[in-house]
Order: sequence, then structure tokens, then C-alpha cells
Amino acid sequence: MGEYSIQTQIRLVLFGLLGLFNFIRQREGVDLSDDIGDNAGDSTSLVATTGSQSQGSKAMNEFRDKIAQEMWVAYCQHIGRGF
Repeated sequence: MGEYSIQTQIRLVLFGLLGLFNFIRQREGVDLSDDIGDNAGDSTSLVATTGSQSQGSKAMNEFRDKIAQEMWVAYCQHIGRGF
């Protein structure tokens, strides 16, 4: 058993991800208020909101995807599921 309850650990992860999402959204200048309800849950709405992506944005997306994949593999290994 960890120092914190599982519910607290879950909240920490979710709040951390929410903070990261908001930080990236601010840096990219994405306004999601127009997309709420229209494309809820549709990740392509972020691209549509920003218009054409610059080369830097594409590179950042690839970088984030690579980090997310590495984190997922590490998590699966940590919980013993392998990947």
C-alpha cells in the first residue's frame, strides 16, 4: 500500500494531465469553446481550430505522441502486463 490512497493517486495523475493540457492549449493558442458539443471527444477538432499546422506544431505533436507511447509502455511494464 502506498503512502496515499488509490483515489488520491488517481486525482494527482488526472490533475497533472489537466494542468499539462491547459498549458499546451495556452501555448498553442487553441480555443475549444467553439467546439464544445459539436466535436466532443474528437481529437481532430484541435487541428481544425488552429487552422493549418505549422511545421513546428507537427514536430511537437510527434514529440508528444512519442513521449505518450514511452510512458504507456513504462506503465504497462510497471504494472506487470508487459507490452
